[in-house]
Amino acid sequence: MTRASHNSTDWVDNDTGTLSGNEMRLKPTVIAVFLICCAIEVYLLSISMGSLPLVIWLVLAMLCLLGVGLNARCLLINGPTMGMIPISIFSLAPASLAGSRALLRYSLPWWVCVVVSSISFAACAYFAWWFRKLEGAYEKMPDIHGDAILIVLGGPTRNGKPSLTVQNRLAVAAQLWREGPGRIIVVTGGPTQEDDITEAESMSRWLQKAEGVPESSIIVEPKAINTSQNLRLSLEAIKEAGLARRQICVVSSDYHLYRALAVAHRFDPEIVGIPAPVPSSTLLQQWCREVFVILSKGLI
Repeated sequence: MTRASHNSTDWVDNDTGTLSGNEMRLKPTVIAVFLICCAIEVYLLSISMGSLPLVIWLVLAMLCLLGVGLNARCLLINGPTMGMIPISIFSLAPASLAGSRALLRYSLPWWVCVVVSSISFAACAYFAWWFRKLEGAYEKMPDIHGDAILIVLGGPTRNGKPSLTVQNRLAVAAQLWREGPGRIIVVTGGPTQEDDITEAESMSRWLQKAEGVPESSIIVEPKAINTSQNLRLSLEAIKEAGLARRQICVVSSDYHLYRALAVAHRFDPEIVGIPAPVPSSTLLQQWCREVFVILSKGLI
């Protein structure tokens, strides 16, 4: 099987920053958008009480509360992320629908509600279109060879352990390894701000302890700080191990596969993707966040 060169000069790694670092700078903006949207929703729902049938008002209020609750849960569990912004905007739609009738009655600028509703519904439709596009990256599971190489993309660690999102990726890779013991798992991820060990090292330890994968079946790539480097450095490690002619699979979260494969195919168009589920506690935020990342990197 002929493969593209892993060191091809056609692909320049311009992705030198980390997503977490960018989000650190955006924290004040994310929190401000969340609080402003919450304040607008409270105002619109409060003035609309009595102007709508109680059942309709309660439905609209519950829809707003759902969006606020999802964001509040994400804020408490993971801190502010870019994925909170679309959800804040989505939750304005039912509030603006509720408030429009009251604003008409009070001769206030009702058109504001129309504008807010239009923006919110347009955002919902746009993100729904993107979600469908992201799903297309893993709709059809590939045929995985018995001696395939499984590259598991890294992510945050906490107290020396992979996050739940990364654990799900590792669990999928471990199951595939059990189905084909000739397969090799590559764990990739560099130093973290919180822990003394790299993401890759924590992933390797977790695979051995929690999933029973032997060290001999694991290749550790401990330097990458972003998706581009995850893939480039992993491919270099595979080549150095003399395994470059095997089938190469990328294991990542379902929402992340579209971007991961867009980058991977610049190195090797034959790489296939394998999805892992996302924890329900942050599922919607992760998908919304991914759309922002794809747009910012021009991977449309």
